[in-house]
Amino acid sequence: MNNQTVINSLLSVTFEPESSRPNLLFSRKEMETIRHRAEAHPSFLPDLKVRCAVISATSPQQVDFEVARPPAVEALTLAQGYALGGPREWAEWSKARIFHLLDGGTWIPPVHQSSSPIYDHVTGQVAAALAYTHDLLDNACTSEETRRIEDGMRRRVLLPFLAATRTRTEWWSRAETDSNWKIMTCGETGFALCGYARQWPDSREALGYAARGVLETLDGVAPEGDWPEGVGYWMATLFMGLRFARALRRLTDGAINLMEHPALQKTGDFALYLTSNRGRVFNFNDNQDTLNYEAPSDCIRLLATETGRSDLKALGRSYPHTTLLSLALEDTSTEPAPRVRGAKLAAVFPRTGVATLRSGWECKDSFIGFKCGPSDVGHSHLDANSFVLEAQGESLLVDSGYWRYAAFIGFFDFQSLRWNWDNNATVGHSSLLVDGQGQTWGKEHFGRLGELRTGDGWQMISGDASRCYPNLLTQFIRTVCLLGPHHVVIRDVIRCATPRQVEWLLHYAGQIRDEGSASIVENGGVTLAITPLLPTRQFGWRVNDVTRTSIYPDEEYHAEYTHHIRYRGFAPFRAADSFEFLFGLKIGGTGVKDWDFATDERGWRLGIPELGRTLIPDETGLAVR
Repeated sequence: MNNQTVINSLLSVTFEPESSRPNLLFSRKEMETIRHRAEAHPSFLPDLKVRCAVISATSPQQVDFEVARPPAVEALTLAQGYALGGPREWAEWSKARIFHLLDGGTWIPPVHQSSSPIYDHVTGQVAAALAYTHDLLDNACTSEETRRIEDGMRRRVLLPFLAATRTRTEWWSRAETDSNWKIMTCGETGFALCGYARQWPDSREALGYAARGVLETLDGVAPEGDWPEGVGYWMATLFMGLRFARALRRLTDGAINLMEHPALQKTGDFALYLTSNRGRVFNFNDNQDTLNYEAPSDCIRLLATETGRSDLKALGRSYPHTTLLSLALEDTSTEPAPRVRGAKLAAVFPRTGVATLRSGWECKDSFIGFKCGPSDVGHSHLDANSFVLEAQGESLLVDSGYWRYAAFIGFFDFQSLRWNWDNNATVGHSSLLVDGQGQTWGKEHFGRLGELRTGDGWQMISGDASRCYPNLLTQFIRTVCLLGPHHVVIRDVIRCATPRQVEWLLHYAGQIRDEGSASIVENGGVTLAITPLLPTRQFGWRVNDVTRTSIYPDEEYHAEYTHHIRYRGFAPFRAADSFEFLFGLKIGGTGVKDWDFATDERGWRLGIPELGRTLIPDETGLAVR
């Protein structure tokens, strides 16, 4: 079913007669099962009741319209509590908050008003929360209150959304836009419209544009299933499209099923392979190191339900239940299978420029995330050729990931100010500084993954970040090789435009100490020995331990936030026009004794006595013997 067919079908489809609420995501009958499941999870109801008690103690008119989404979510929280047997007062509070939001100021935050003056994704999120709240309140609304809500939603949601999408007025609605703003705005608004489609004849047109936006976004998913902004962003925003798809299918009795899009069969791999053995997520760009919050985890459950994939079902079971939808989607299978059985150990996502290597799928196994991709995507960092490492269930080498946004002071000024934040800049990643400078942002300053190579007990990936340091470097190729569960070898081949100082950065978790020429990282009782092998120390060698603290106001609550980065830097004394770095990393290692390193007139070789392996240089990469 192509996009125009969906629009045409929605213009003529017959909606199912309205049943009693709730009906957006599940029926009143299904709510009985959800209530039983909520009672079966020891912490679900107590945690929800605590949140509801805190919210209900405030005034429903206490709203900061600059950040309208959190107040709408508070109404939804109380509605969920009421739907699970909470007091009538929670329903009355939720209604009062709905009315206040419908009658109050704009839902578009000030930071979006210049670029999206008619409608934005925050408006869609508020609309979805209010429609879902109304749906869960069931018979708590009188007919007069329902008409008031319907009139307000038409005025605040349907009409401006049509104005934004009918002629693709807003930038996010245009056909060529590949930002996930499109699936966020269209998915959330479409979901809200499903709650009122039976009352509004022109809702069919708006639902068609909402479906078009979701499908256009899915059309842009890479063949491998990835999305360049990162796993957390993609799963959170994909969820908004999938929740709308579920509601639309219910509304049309299956006649319109956006879940049939082929991208949904593959995109779960992005979450699966970038999730570490302990359940953390490779958090490159502005991402957190977990999917353990409402939208991403429910997205995994929706994908698992729609595709029938047992690996995604197992991944979904690893997250706690925090929403009614999560309970509705609960996988009650008792299958004791591991999350992945027979899956590949290495995965590559070329469009995003990320790869993962692992020695196995058990918690004790090692996991490496490697990044070398475009810099000009939403929420990007200047992080080409950076990496993270987890072993024996502990994070050892880390990425700074998400920091609180501060758009009003330049957090999203990609041309300049964004790189004042350490987490966004190269200094916040395990890559290189050249004369103290990091990488440059822009379409032409991209990294590119090399070929994934595998052999008996080893995996190897490389990245070419030569374009990322204009006027500083002409070549920067990094190769990372994982051998078994304990050994990692990293080789960098670097050429400079003119003689430069180069510093090799390592961001670590836990503590770090010296052991001869090696550095020992220890976190949670797990150690990692980092041994510099090249350059040699004959002309001098410097080790820097750096902690940088950043203090700034965030954009939503205008509170002052403090963030830190911490790294160990390695650098030869002398500037040069070329460098070769070679590091050996061993989980549980001691340092120099972990390796048999030798040089002669033909070059160098690196033996790993424990494995009976030898590595030698292979042009700009590595060869395993």
